[in-house]
Amino acid sequence: MKDNVLNYLKKQKDFVSFDKIFDALHLETAEEKKELENALQELKDEYLLFVSNRHMYQLYETNKTIFCGELTLTEAGNGFIKLKDHEDLFVPKEKLRFALSGDIVVGEIKPPEPGEYVPKNGGDDRAEIIQILKRANIVGEIVKGRDGLEFKPLDDKTKISFILDEDELEDCVEGEIVVLKSLGEINKNKYRAAIEKKLGHKDDPGMDTKIVCAEFEFYDEFPQEVLDELEDIPTEVLDSDRVGRVDLTDKVIFTIDGKDTKDIDDAISIEMSEDGQYYILGVHIADVSHYVKPGSALDQEAYKRGTSCYPPGSVIPMLPHKLSNGICSLNEGVDRCAFTCEMKINRFGEIKGSDIYKSIIRSKKKMNYDDVNSTFKALEENDNNVQKVVSEKLCPDTYEPFVNDLKLLQELAHIIRQKRKDRGASDFDIPEAKVVCDMNGTPLEVKARNVGEGERLIEDDMLSANETVAKAEMFSKPLGRPSQGVYRVHEKPLPEKIEKFVSFVSSLGHVINGDIKNITYSTMSNILNQITYKNDVEASIIKSQAVRSMPKAYY
Repeated sequence: MKDNVLNYLKKQKDFVSFDKIFDALHLETAEEKKELENALQELKDEYLLFVSNRHMYQLYETNKTIFCGELTLTEAGNGFIKLKDHEDLFVPKEKLRFALSGDIVVGEIKPPEPGEYVPKNGGDDRAEIIQILKRANIVGEIVKGRDGLEFKPLDDKTKISFILDEDELEDCVEGEIVVLKSLGEINKNKYRAAIEKKLGHKDDPGMDTKIVCAEFEFYDEFPQEVLDELEDIPTEVLDSDRVGRVDLTDKVIFTIDGKDTKDIDDAISIEMSEDGQYYILGVHIADVSHYVKPGSALDQEAYKRGTSCYPPGSVIPMLPHKLSNGICSLNEGVDRCAFTCEMKINRFGEIKGSDIYKSIIRSKKKMNYDDVNSTFKALEENDNNVQKVVSEKLCPDTYEPFVNDLKLLQELAHIIRQKRKDRGASDFDIPEAKVVCDMNGTPLEVKARNVGEGERLIEDDMLSANETVAKAEMFSKPLGRPSQGVYRVHEKPLPEKIEKFVSFVSSLGHVINGDIKNITYSTMSNILNQITYKNDVEASIIKSQAVRSMPKAYY
């Protein structure tokens, strides 16, 4: 029903009524009417469909003056609606209709009124807010007012008063940080509200991080219905879980992660074919879907969170620890349910065969990037002599049985990397920032996160598995193109962006040759391959500018 509604509305250039949609889809029964109502509500909730106050319907993509997006406020109190396929819309503070920063709003483009403030370089489009679809979390402090305790938003740009019931305020103390939910408008700048969550006192350690997380609706606690479902989740693989799975527990499978990683979701294995012509690469992913069933409270909460959240020095998981750190974590020495992607790769990086199946694995070793990188360094300094590295104990303790596997992985990673480079992939090897915290979560310093050979080879292996699964599971041979699925799309860069980047690189003394008018996916790679960086600082600056010259990926 939703697809039918969507296809019909895409052809309509103006507003249509419910009855017109009902008739156009040749619907007749009360059940179909209810199904249509649900479909329209879903499209509205997905921010695809605009519903006017007169209950007329039109898709945002077919309307040229009405847009939906997230609002941000400036220090001056004006707003901008952030849009995906359009320049941000400027909203004068007089046209905000008491919307708050972070609200999902509908803005209608209107020409500026005489004497209205127009920002410099703000684009030509001005808008006024006509609907507020979703309120942002309202975080604030309980303070002492003239008549007792009251709520004060932490966002000082908020011009709205939130009125709480006296009963709720009686249970609060001065200095407490709380999250509100809006209950409805009293008048043009006053709202009734209720306390949804208490975060603690403003002087509690880590409160600043809690506040930021709360604004984006990330919380440590899980709803009671999720905790109830956890009671039925086992802590170890049961005999019934093994049915229909390939037993790989005898294979040499291991994990490589950061030293502080607790939730281990991928493992790898490597061996050579009997004829020595092929690398057999195995990528093994924790089978979370075996325990999180569609429509369950666990599934709905994970969908709501969307991802785990990583504040400095901590993590707020998408799934409870019993899953993320327990039965769904590929911990050393224990059996786990997994999905395995096994690839047969030749010495040119070509995948000549693959198999994807459900498995039971048992990780033989929990490795970390630091120790893996030091092992690679020992191999490099000793001409890749595995026997010498092992016999002279030049690698970390307990890594000795795996040195040959690591050497094979490194060989294969270099082949895969070269294959991707030949296809035109760009190398944006830019250091990431790492926030170092003390035991209380207080940030102490920001330093570059070193990316070594271990990190790179894991990325290479995962990319190979992703491509293999996409081709095997989601490519329609009859159609000759991808079938339905979720894809990450990188479009070609705009010529003007490339020209600006080349001008910047030239100003640093680098000569760039070749055609920069006819842009292809290899253009940026070809430009970067011509640059000999003077030092690491220049390399970082140029690569950062290169990334900014590329269009953002979308799904």
